[in-house]
Amino acid sequence: MEPVIQNHMAPRPPCRKWTRQDYYRAAEAGIFKPEERLELINGEVITKLSPQSSQHAYGIQTLMNLFNGIITEKDHIRIQLPMAINEENEPEPDIAVVAGSARDYVREHPSTALLVAEVSDSTIASDRKVKGGLYASAGIPEYWILNLNDRLLEIYGNPVADPNEPFGHRYETVQMLTENDTLTWRSSLPVPVKELLPD
Repeated sequence: MEPVIQNHMAPRPPCRKWTRQDYYRAAEAGIFKPEERLELINGEVITKLSPQSSQHAYGIQTLMNLFNGIITEKDHIRIQLPMAINEENEPEPDIAVVAGSARDYVREHPSTALLVAEVSDSTIASDRKVKGGLYASAGIPEYWILNLNDRLLEIYGNPVADPNEPFGHRYETVQMLTENDTLTWRSSLPVPVKELLPD
């Protein structure tokens, strides 16, 4: 009688978490290539998709134009720049509307924002679950995903604690705007969602 071979998946071995200081030291030592687009998420160095598609670039540009026409002189916009959320997380959202001026962050990246936005195609699952939990944990009141595949603007709001979610937080409210809907943010005039999406 032949022995029965158990085909169990080996558990993932524990990995050493990176801190932001480790991340910076590795960059200074030249471990990462200059052209690499990276983020530190939950203590792991994540490679962002590169090169960037023209549709993705268009989405960033349209969101930037929208916010440029709305925000006050008390806020400013950061495009694909780091946010120092905590010691194991330094994401680079496509758009972040941040309080204060750029000069306020000469010595340290911002740890939170008034709003962050990601332009998403192949990363939609991670943007919803992982990035959503991370931004909620930072107390960011509003998180947008410009969903290119489904042609939606997903608006998440009201961050709340939830131990069952990544980073122990989630957004309580979700609004899905189709390309036939219009968007009003703060006191802006209504903007057709279709104008934010590539044709």
